Amino acid sequence: MRILSREFTVAGVYAPKGNLGPDNLDSQSLVPISVAKRVLFGGTSIQGADVQVRTQADVVPTMDAIDSLMADRHKIAEGAGEDYSTEDQTQIITTAAAATSTFKTLTLALGAITLIVGGIGIMNIMLVSVSERTREIGIRRSRVAVTAK
Repeated sequence: MRILSREFTVAGVYAPKGNLGPDNLDSQSLVPISVAKRVLFGGTSIQGADVQVRTQADVVPTMDAIDSLMADRHKIAEGAGEDYSTEDQTQIITTAAAATSTFKTLTLALGAITLIVGGIGIMNIMLVSVSERTREIGIRRSRVAVTAK
């Protein structure tokens, strides 16, 4: 397989995962981090990494281990400001759910306002139509009453 004009040997293939938003998870290639740093990006540092755990229960201990390792590697004293960040997908999903909920509420409010304004407009048109014909209807009823006697 060729990645950025470099040839790699495929060691295995994951089961199909499908899409996650605009990203196709089946078109990703995974390489060891040391190879990515040295061969693909030509440097010694990286800007980010994704970590996958086996179970939900492993998320917090893994994040704690990563935080500890990064603090040691970056020589950050306890309680001092970090020059890195860790986050799990739960935080991203919670933020996206809150945004979706807000959007749903705004859409519902806009729909309700639209229906109310439309109803008032139709009511006014009907009222004008009836009030314009009230005199005509009265004259016709009086003719019917006169001819009936």
